[in-house]
Amino acid sequence: MTLMDIPARRGDRVAWADIAKAFSMILLVAYTLAGDHLYLNEMLTYVRMPLFFFVSGLFGYRVVTATSFRELMRDKVTNFIYLYVLWEFILYLTTKVASLYLRGWPPLDNLRMLSLLWDPLFNIWFLYALAIAFLIAWLLRAAPAWAVLVGSIVVYCVSVATDAWTGMPFIERLARLFPVFWLGLMFRPLVFRLVERHWRLWPLALALFLVAAYVVYPSPWTHVGPLTLAISLTGIAGFLLLARHVSAYETLAAPLRYIGGATLYIYVMHKIVIFYSDLAMTFTAPTFTARNSSSSSSPSRSVPWLDAGSPRNRRSAGCLPRLGSRRSRAAPNRSPCWRSSYSKAIRPPSGDHGPTPRTSRLQRGSCAARPGTARSASMSQPGRRRRIAW
Repeated sequence: MTLMDIPARRGDRVAWADIAKAFSMILLVAYTLAGDHLYLNEMLTYVRMPLFFFVSGLFGYRVVTATSFRELMRDKVTNFIYLYVLWEFILYLTTKVASLYLRGWPPLDNLRMLSLLWDPLFNIWFLYALAIAFLIAWLLRAAPAWAVLVGSIVVYCVSVATDAWTGMPFIERLARLFPVFWLGLMFRPLVFRLVERHWRLWPLALALFLVAAYVVYPSPWTHVGPLTLAISLTGIAGFLLLARHVSAYETLAAPLRYIGGATLYIYVMHKIVIFYSDLAMTFTAPTFTARNSSSSSSPSRSVPWLDAGSPRNRRSAGCLPRLGSRRSRAAPNRSPCWRSSYSKAIRPPSGDHGPTPRTSRLQRGSCAARPGTARSASMSQPGRRRRIAW
């Protein structure tokens, strides 16, 4: 049996498919925001991109089986590659070039852009992978479907056994995603029937996936290909059934359908928004220079309003007591930083250091220098600014 022998499904696009794509996109955005700091994001590695490619395979059957090679290249492959190169260039200008201009680092490597076809620069590699997956599926559409499935699973198992699940080269990502894409093409009639009949089982499927991913991901079992593929398919089934359940509620389904129909633009634009949000926080954070100057090895541009002389910076650094604390009520300005950074920050550039801070009569009496003490000798030095000792 080949893909050409599988009966085509007639009818309009179903809502739960776009909702499933929206779930995949939400998981990708959540990974971009939280990264590996959240263990749940690491567990969802088994389902984030496989879900997207499985749904793409469900609705790519007509393109693979009913189009000529010229139509395939014009409508799918070339379109995906065009969008991929275009958005890679846009992201390069809006993030890499902008970072060099605004921060002064990192240095640009323009030759790196030439490696887009074998080593994508940004995280929109899935467009290029989809183009290659459609091309491979079209070339193998007349081959026995089960033989292609077994061969792709063997390649998947070899990739899983020899490499980790993060930081993979592009070719290995494609090797791990093509089997689920082919499964979507091959079992599309069965998938539609199961989703429509058994959508109430979504809590069970998702619970099984989360438990299995929680147990397997940090263990050596994560390099066992058949096991990780079974976990991925369980997670895909859970999210498809959940999408069918959500599609019955129009209030929830409408925004998710919109996200599922605009996955590319949402994913690309959210990376630009996150970059400039981080940049804005960098230039407005009060302790950016003091906190990162010693810990970061990369050079940073000096920001004049982020010096350590402002009361907010000195308070956050521990130089000044916080308002309302016992220390602040007992001694409002008792801080060693008042004698160094604060006095330097408020001191005019000229030789006149300004007036001495006002003190009450009680303070002047308590701070008076006694003859014969070290303090009287230090205060009698010419040109030395008099400071209050509490």
